[in-house]
Amino acid sequence: MTSHPYEILVLGFDDVSLDTSRDLVARMNATRQVRVVFAMAACHAVDGVTATMDWTDPATVSDLLAELTARHLLGLDDVSTDDLAAGLEPGTTVLVLLLEHLWADAVIADIRALGGRCLTSRMLPADPMHDTDC
Repeated sequence: MTSHPYEILVLGFDDVSLDTSRDLVARMNATRQVRVVFAMAACHAVDGVTATMDWTDPATVSDLLAELTARHLLGLDDVSTDDLAAGLEPGTTVLVLLLEHLWADAVIADIRALGGRCLTSRMLPADPMHDTDC
């Protein structure tokens, strides 16, 4: 099985519901360009009510290791989604995603056929001048 590149995304929103977050994850998966391996959403509504979602779909040991690594890199090893929601400002939502980049199949095959391997990788935000912390 091919090991695809993974990416961690942490997205912030104004008061977005868990249903909207789930719909976004479903639309991302439907593209078949990425697969959401792990998703964590936390909402802190303006009225103070919190809601959370923690979803994982590991298909391989690599997925499990990537999820553990993502949680560790984000400092979420021992943080529950309830704690995350309680720490948010009222009227905000955060969505944490671990994506597997399925589009890379052909590129990976070409690199391997030439005897190549990835030495390092880092994802940049879509608009590096605007989202420097993303």
